[in-house]
Amino acid sequence: MSRALDLPEKETYQLVRLDHAGGIHGFTDHSSDIQYDDGILYLSTPSMEVKLAESNGTLEPKKSTLELPREEAICVNLTRGLPHQPVFVTVREVYRPTSGGPAAHSAITFRGQLTRSILNYQGDRDRILFEMQDPKSFLTVPLGIQCNHTCDHAFGDGGCKKNLGVLTEGGTVTDISGSVVTITGLSAHSDNYWRKGTVERNGLVLDIRDWDDSDPSVFYLNNEPQPSWVGQIVVVTPGCSKSQEECDTKWSNLENFRGAGFAIPPYNPNLEIGG
Repeated sequence: MSRALDLPEKETYQLVRLDHAGGIHGFTDHSSDIQYDDGILYLSTPSMEVKLAESNGTLEPKKSTLELPREEAICVNLTRGLPHQPVFVTVREVYRPTSGGPAAHSAITFRGQLTRSILNYQGDRDRILFEMQDPKSFLTVPLGIQCNHTCDHAFGDGGCKKNLGVLTEGGTVTDISGSVVTITGLSAHSDNYWRKGTVERNGLVLDIRDWDDSDPSVFYLNNEPQPSWVGQIVVVTPGCSKSQEECDTKWSNLENFRGAGFAIPPYNPNLEIGG
């Protein structure tokens, strides 16, 4: 059975699909829009350019790139300099006969995530370059634990065992002033309950730098959120400083505390005698 891929005369084009919690965007370098089998309309963007890194059997991270015109809506949102929820990329190459013949043949050539955007690429103010990484690029992570006096667990993970599901709350963002956000509708709490926690919407998680019960609706974040958050509901999760004292008094979870540094004596046992 012949395939479009094997024909001496055929046309080929690429479909690029960008998925994030706020929506799905499709682009193609074909001369006309393409309604593909996945139900997505891929907008004709002849100037789009995809450069995929060499595929090999090693774990060395290599970056692929995607160039798009600056005027596309997704480009505007991704290049504001503000945090954005994860954007996942699927690149598909399609082959189809120029006339008659077998059905079109397609193959996915890349799956990964956008990791960086570059404005005014190569001096062209109308072009945006996006760097993309596949899953193996995210395998470079530290292994083992650090010997600190603070806990090595992430708050609420399988080692910490604190159930964050019963601690998270939903609130409404009423104002954004830089990285200072006003959130209403939360329960009353004391001391530093929300400090070191997170605020999340549509997969975008921002850390809470500071919070005080003297002004409970004001949250100081590490990063400025998107303006579209105003009037929207966000999920707020409390935090932990990972100190032994807070693990005990704030969360009653001392049995799961993993501050390996506490087991290290305050002297060099090879050279000194403790006393």
